[in-house]
Amino acid sequence: IYVALESGRPQSASGLPSVQRLQIPPDVPTDEICEYEADAIARYISDSLDNGIDPACGQENLKPGDFMIITQKTKNLPIYGR
Repeated sequence: IYVALESGRPQSASGLPSVQRLQIPPDVPTDEICEYEADAIARYISDSLDNGIDPACGQENLKPGDFMIITQKTKNLPIYGR
């Protein structure tokens, strides 16, 4: 079954997956963007796991494997794994 993802879709009544877009504040230095993103993503996932619900789609009983990080390039992926 193919389910199209919609960027930034608020609370999904259907419980289908959602995609969130992270906006980087303009005051974040260019050489610190990856670290900023990694920290923001880690906090979002941690908060969702701690609270037992993904605020973007309303999915409950979350596991770490329920999240996927998509990046434009693979060069900086190790930063997101820390």
